[in-house]
Amino acid sequence: MERLGIAAGSGNFPVIVAQQAKKQGAKTIVFAISGISDKEIEKYADKIIWIDVEHFSIQKFILQLLMTRPSKMVLVGKFDKSFVLKRLATHKDKHQDVQEIFSANKDNSDYSLLEDITKRFEKIGIKVSDGMEYLSELRVEKGVLTKRVPTEEEQKDIEFGYEK
Repeated sequence: MERLGIAAGSGNFPVIVAQQAKKQGAKTIVFAISGISDKEIEKYADKIIWIDVEHFSIQKFILQLLMTRPSKMVLVGKFDKSFVLKRLATHKDKHQDVQEIFSANKDNSDYSLLEDITKRFEKIGIKVSDGMEYLSELRVEKGVLTKRVPTEEEQKDIEFGYEK
């Protein structure tokens, strides 16, 4: 049985991923953020670990990862770094390890931080996935989804947008 770690941000998407993964037989280990993640995700978690941003420790998080041993991790939902940074700013002395990640990151953009986090997971043997393999039954078939076929001009617009 696959052990799937889910880092759950805000919104309904983490709940959907957890629900679909569980439906497909994965054991779900959810890392949810207090005040951000939807509590409904508890219904689909074999194990849930609520993370309090104000008391977050990277070492403790890594220990929890090693103890729960997910073979794969998906990072889903919105992670509002401004929320995290505000909370961390009030307790700077407690979060040196997290501050080091932000200071070592080249530009603190969402993409750069995600790339850095992905590399850290991979260093301890956890593959990061986008989670799409759990959503196959929710994806629509290729083709026209409306009552009419797009005009030639509309089709060109669609193709232009798709290329970007």
